[in-house]
Amino acid sequence: MRLPWVGTQEFADILTYLYFVKKKLEGCETELMKEGFDVTSQAIKDFYVDKIVTKGHSFFDYFNKFLNTQNARLNTDELALDTYRHYNTTFKHFQTFVNRKIKRKDLQLREIVPSMIDNFFLFLKSDLKLKHNTALLFMYKLKTVLATAFRDGIIDRNPMLNFKARTEKTEIEFLTEENMDKIRNITLDNRLEQTRDLFVFACYTGLSHVDLMSFDAKKDLKIDSKGNGFIAKKRQKTNVESIIPLLPVVKAVLEKYNSELPKMTRQKYNLQLKRLQALCGIETKIHSHIARHTLATGFLNKGVQLQSVSKMLGHSNTLTTQTTYAKLLPSTVIEDVLSKAG
Repeated sequence: MRLPWVGTQEFADILTYLYFVKKKLEGCETELMKEGFDVTSQAIKDFYVDKIVTKGHSFFDYFNKFLNTQNARLNTDELALDTYRHYNTTFKHFQTFVNRKIKRKDLQLREIVPSMIDNFFLFLKSDLKLKHNTALLFMYKLKTVLATAFRDGIIDRNPMLNFKARTEKTEIEFLTEENMDKIRNITLDNRLEQTRDLFVFACYTGLSHVDLMSFDAKKDLKIDSKGNGFIAKKRQKTNVESIIPLLPVVKAVLEKYNSELPKMTRQKYNLQLKRLQALCGIETKIHSHIARHTLATGFLNKGVQLQSVSKMLGHSNTLTTQTTYAKLLPSTVIEDVLSKAG
């Protein structure tokens, strides 16, 4: 049966319209391919309705250039390795977010809006299961990238200008003297023994893993005017110098390895520390950074001055030390009050 409107002017107009829609969609596909987009039906649709603007700047291309700049700073000691790694991880997390939630492989810088930023923060915490403070670390790295793009004149607004979130206060975990005795006295196989020795060295020097791995006795060991040995080493993270007295336990580790500390990746180190924790029967989770917590909390509880502990840790000011580590054990509080007011 022939439809009554076939052959009419209305029918011809519809065919003409569909023809031009088809040609425009084909043009969208061609343009997306030229710009290096992942060409999908959704991408073509988004481009057709002006959700994708190709005449702009690819966000991931710009982020890659930003990473290259940071890498150059890293090679001249202007940037800490951990900071560079955080930028790189932010890049990977945002790529995952765009792939999973927006179903795209790239975005234009101008497409990033405040609501997308909020959704990314939620994605880090809900989908990737990151803790609030860890997610916030990556958010502020992203904020720096976008602020740089704004300063370069590539975008006319910074979508993260008004982004604000407070860090959550967390309890600092540390190892007690009883824990440390278990760790120091347990008999271990050769590889785990090296991990234990590195960890003990870190617990009594406050050196992070990256600073342990770059420790050079010839450069970092010093002797003061009274003949006391100490470590003088700039922290890679902050470029602030740490001054660390050589305690007997530290000297013992140095002598054991002829001042050449064992080398180990952070991943392997933390994996071995989990084994050490299990073998020692310690409930507190042992990881590379807890060594700094242990030194700071332990020394403050023994009455070492805040300024001295701050200098050992390589903090730029004592406020960081005080707000982060000044946690007194109940026994310390009791003994202090009884000795002075009892």
